[in-house]
Amino acid sequence: MQNRQQFLHQIFSYHSWRHRVYLGDEYRTMGYNTLDHDWEFYGMPEKLEGKTVLDIGANDGYYSFGAEERGATEVTAIDIYGGEGDTMVGGWPDAGIKLLKEYLNSKVDIKTCSVYNLPELNKKWDVVFCNDVLSWLDDIDKALTIIANATIETLVIRDTFSTEPSAQLNPIKKPHDKGYFNRMGVEYLKRKLKEQGFRKIQVKRIFSYKHYEWQFENFPSAESSGAVSIYKSPFDENPSGTAVINGQWVLMEYGDFYFVRSLGWVKKADVRKKPLPEKTGLQRIIKRCIPIDIMDWYYSLNSIEKKTKEYRIIATR
Repeated sequence: MQNRQQFLHQIFSYHSWRHRVYLGDEYRTMGYNTLDHDWEFYGMPEKLEGKTVLDIGANDGYYSFGAEERGATEVTAIDIYGGEGDTMVGGWPDAGIKLLKEYLNSKVDIKTCSVYNLPELNKKWDVVFCNDVLSWLDDIDKALTIIANATIETLVIRDTFSTEPSAQLNPIKKPHDKGYFNRMGVEYLKRKLKEQGFRKIQVKRIFSYKHYEWQFENFPSAESSGAVSIYKSPFDENPSGTAVINGQWVLMEYGDFYFVRSLGWVKKADVRKKPLPEKTGLQRIIKRCIPIDIMDWYYSLNSIEKKTKEYRIIATR
């Protein structure tokens, strides 16, 4: 069994983290795509004692390990693992979630499996999470049928939904830089869930700008006046290369090192870290006075995709 520092060496040497998973003390994995309190932010179920849980699109396992921590007796994490890609459609490396499983002494069962291959597992789960998955699928209707058949009690879906009228009838394709999204409307999803036998459907609006705000308020940026040494981990004596740091986020500190997003570890003495922005009293007052819908609309003006809103939906039998 490895000691903690050996585990941290491996975890810190892996640079493809998307999730921020708590490691003990003040340390987390060097992800950027979940908040430290993502579970609460998205209103996920707090009580899972005695439940079996399926996490669809598990990636680094934030929700899988979170379910186990909240009392789930059996957790299955599925994703299109095995690839070296970093896209929703190209597959994810499984190195991160496997490292965390060993480090956390977890019993999470990790499966390389797409939604369409889920019936091959020949199982059902009490609670099923489906986080930011459906929009990337070609056939949402088929996927929903498969997911519903695997759900005994509760299905939790978080995704981005189209507000266009046509999307309330059938999903519509929206282009993006890696292909397209299949955006559905909330009414379409509610109708399909009722057809699959879910009797109670709760819809909660998620205000995504709060997620971006948290990132900008918690991830300072760094700069260098020239090329600096990049280290694979803060435990390494020799650098693996050099790079100019130009405003990339600092996602982690360890000893005399910063982890700079997409690059690696740099010595604190080699860079300048910009202080995090502080809100003035007037800014705080203005923010409290502006309705949350207006704030979300304002932030959406710079979004690459218009006429969408994010929701968390809990459907129960």
